[in-house]
Amino acid sequence: MPSISVQATNDADEFRLAIRPTTEAMIVTGRGRFSASVMRIDLHNLRMQRFRENLSRVWELQVPRARSAIAFTLGHGSSICWRGVDIAANEVIPLRAGTYGLHVLPGEAQWGSMSLPSECLTEASIALLGRDVTPPPDAVAFTIPPLALRLLRRLHAAAGGLAETAPEIIENPDAARGLEQALTEAMLACLEATGVREETAARRRHGVIVRRFLALTDASADQAIYLTEICTALGVNERTLHYCCQEQFGVGPKRYLLLRRLQLARRALQAADPSTGRVTEIATQFGFWELGRFAVYYRRAFGESPSTTLSSHRRSGSGHHFAETA
Repeated sequence: MPSISVQATNDADEFRLAIRPTTEAMIVTGRGRFSASVMRIDLHNLRMQRFRENLSRVWELQVPRARSAIAFTLGHGSSICWRGVDIAANEVIPLRAGTYGLHVLPGEAQWGSMSLPSECLTEASIALLGRDVTPPPDAVAFTIPPLALRLLRRLHAAAGGLAETAPEIIENPDAARGLEQALTEAMLACLEATGVREETAARRRHGVIVRRFLALTDASADQAIYLTEICTALGVNERTLHYCCQEQFGVGPKRYLLLRRLQLARRALQAADPSTGRVTEIATQFGFWELGRFAVYYRRAFGESPSTTLSSHRRSGSGHHFAETA
């Protein structure tokens, strides 16, 4: 059954849980009050999403093995980095089923995605184009002819407009089938493009190091982990790790670890009982020994003080605005 979901939030964790596929690893690297929205439209086989985000961030993305997708900016002024490669305005990202990578926004951006079950993509491409256009494993970007890219963005925007102004049209199974066919053809036209950029051997090696780095941090999700421990476990020096992290997601490992510890502290503050929880205990749990400095870092990252988070989160709920059309 076709469905529409629209969510807007000031909480990065709520945004992380609202997008597909979700993950434990999303770190906001920009400073200030986070704000984002996601619109999800599920037709029959095709799923699409439209995003608006105001700060730079790193998203550790694992594409589901059952689906293949594309991602792209929705207009000028937006940019994306995928697997260490800056994606140009006239390119789309092919997300082959099962692919892993880091999806990075360097700042405010509007972007979108579409996905199909992998077998549906193969069947449709053979039927319409006479060949399978499933992206090769090392493809990181397709250069798209202007006409095809304009059509893709126009149809994607039209679907988003209908979801906002006339959701009953999308919820009609026959109308949804026609929209799905048009979007599928636009997706295939992008994957048929011949200008393919592939990941280099050096970037693959750097990606492996960063993936191991992130796996170590994910395995310690309830506690702080420090750079000396990580370099020892990875068998690489700090300089090499810094270069790889800077290339793959735009910040060095020290800043990433700081932001991660701040995020963990924020989750703990949000979950704590304001009547018994203490900022000091939570801060030191995640390796912040100078409480004044912790408060400065925290306010820069989240736009409010740790004590405000502790006292207001339970009282006001999650603090996000939610609307959904089933």
